[in-house]
Parts: sequence; C-alpha cells; structure tokens
Amino acid sequence: MGHIDKVNIEMVKGSSSIKVEAHSQGKAVIKHTTADSLSAVIAQNIEFNTGILPKGTRFFGGVSTNYSILIETAPMLKVLNLFSYPRSEKDNKYKGHSETVPFPHLLFYFRVINETINYSNIFALKRSLKDTRDDLYIFPYGNVYSNGNVCWGSALKNRKITNPMKLIDVIARFLDSQYNADLFDTHTINTKELKDFGDSLSFWKFIEYMKKEKVFPVNALRRSDTKLAVLL
Repeated sequence: MGHIDKVNIEMVKGSSSIKVEAHSQGKAVIKHTTADSLSAVIAQNIEFNTGILPKGTRFFGGVSTNYSILIETAPMLKVLNLFSYPRSEKDNKYKGHSETVPFPHLLFYFRVINETINYSNIFALKRSLKDTRDDLYIFPYGNVYSNGNVCWGSALKNRKITNPMKLIDVIARFLDSQYNADLFDTHTINTKELKDFGDSLSFWKFIEYMKKEKVFPVNALRRSDTKLAVLL
C-alpha cells in the first residue's frame, strides 16, 4: 500500500473482531483481525518514531510532566562494565574490567512526577511484550532487585525529565553503568537451563559463561513476582 497516512482501529460491537482501516493517498483498505493478532503485529513490527516518545514505547499514560511509561529494548550484545569490591583477590581482578555479553529483551517502567523519576523498575522478557498479562523476569546481571526496583546510586540525582525523550539517556546510563555481585544470588538465574554450567553459581562464573554466548538463553531467566498490570 506504500506510505500510510492514517489508520483507524475500531472494535466491532458484539464480536471479538477488530476492524482496521488504513488510508493512503485517498484510498482506504479495510481488514478484520483479532485483538491478539493486532497486538502481536504492533509489538513486533511497528516502531512509533514520533520524536515525542522514545523508540520502543509500549505504554504511555498521563500528561507531559506526570505520567507512567513502558519502554522495551531489543536483545543486544552489550559491553558490561564490571566493578567489584576487594572482598577477595579473585573478585578484585574484575575491577575496571569489561566483557561483551548478550542481553534479552528488557522492559523499563518509569513513573515521572513533576519532571522527576519518582519510581522505576527494570525487568527481562522472554519475548517482545504482547500484553499486560505477560510474565516479567528478573534482570540477570545485578544492579536490580528481584521485584524490579533499581539500585541507581547517584545516577538520577538532580536529573530533570523535561520530556519523555530524556528517558533514552536514563536507559543508556543504566546499561553503561558498572555491574557487580551485590544483587546477584541463586534466585537470579536458573542454572539448570545453562548447558554444562554446573551446580555452583556466582556472578563472576555467570559472566565468564555468558561472554561465550551470542544470544541470551531466555529459559534461564527466573520469573519475578511483580505483575505488570499492578504497575500500570
């Protein structure tokens, strides 16, 4: 159909069907689909680059200075900057070190009040978010509690979020921060889903394992008790 000027989405009364009407150069194409099919297409194939909301926005509710927002990032290979406290000579060798490891889909939730981040959560996903019933998983590399709360340190101090696009920098700041074993424990990862990993688990052993991987093994993620519908 080429460039689409406008799309109307309409629920069909008394039916589970959804009417989708796309307009292009004065012509209209009408199709009927289901809510599940439509949400899957939007989540996987459409990017809303409005210049107002960050790429990957899955939900926005509120006004310009007070709102809740969900932003998803795609799987990626990322340099992980490592930091360790000198608890042992073995751990201290990682201080200032970095490794490239795979990240799964990530979901960032922010609650902004009066241009300040009042609340934030970060979760892993096994797939791109489909709806609010999807399970959320514990971020696998530390710096985040099992309920999704983030250990920001001083990263957000005096940071004004004058518009949602500023959250792109906040996400980048998190991804580029230093990671350590403080919030990593046996509840973070399911080692039974990691081939030849063994029984014992430590943050540093996990990093050594993951640096050999190109894609994050999502079956090793552990489910968080937090429900997305509760946050929203």
